[in-house]
Amino acid sequence: MKKQQFIDTAKKIANDIPTRYQLGGWGQQSNGKYLFDCVCLIKSILWGFNFEKGGHGGAVFCSNGVPDVGANEMFEKYCYDKSTDFTKITEGELVWMDGHIGIYVGGLRVVEATEAWDNKVLISSIDYEGRRTYNYTQVYQWTHHGKCQFIDYSNPTYKYSKGTNVVLNGWLHKTKEKDSECLGEFHDYLWTITDTQDGEYPYQLNKIGWCRENYLTPYADKSEYEQLYKKEMLVSKDLEKQVEQAKNEVEKLNNNLKNADNKINKIKEIIK
Repeated sequence: MKKQQFIDTAKKIANDIPTRYQLGGWGQQSNGKYLFDCVCLIKSILWGFNFEKGGHGGAVFCSNGVPDVGANEMFEKYCYDKSTDFTKITEGELVWMDGHIGIYVGGLRVVEATEAWDNKVLISSIDYEGRRTYNYTQVYQWTHHGKCQFIDYSNPTYKYSKGTNVVLNGWLHKTKEKDSECLGEFHDYLWTITDTQDGEYPYQLNKIGWCRENYLTPYADKSEYEQLYKKEMLVSKDLEKQVEQAKNEVEKLNNNLKNADNKINKIKEIIK
């Protein structure tokens, strides 16, 4: 799984759906809430949790090569580049203390399923000493962090870079996540790319919304744009001439029909 997808799903679980801590919970629902424990939250995401109603939210047990293991085994056996130096932690790594595990999502924040505070999946704070706090209350301390072998930490490549001017022909979305709120459809609008992130909609435009790469085309410079405009204008004028000529031809035909009708009526009167 890509690092950004892993992070985005974890944050969406913490922010957008009702959850409750339950030992052994990996996304099943009870009384309108999704149930998770610390390591099962991680496994559920890696098993394909996609917020479906019923079952385990779309997660498939032990899928994608991810085994059913506890918090300690997940960190000790399936993590690498482990460290106790939290100044070197990077987004998407797992944070660990004996018996408990969480997901570092950047900005000194951790998504974790815990009984320590509100008995749910929440976003706690971490400092560079590993101290673990929520609403300014510390409970225990993270001791290690490391990369999970089931997550791809490589940085994505982008066709367009920040600061590039582009023309948008397509939909703009509120976030870079799949199925996020749509802000509208825009055609031939000039925008500037203000951020890039891995995800369904990797390009942020004017700090307003996010879009797919195939909705964008490079913005031509002024001279090229003017040449294109002149070319289109010539085509347009040529079409206008063709339409005018067609109208004249139709008018001539109508006049010929009227003349023919008059002649026919005169002949009819003579015959009578």
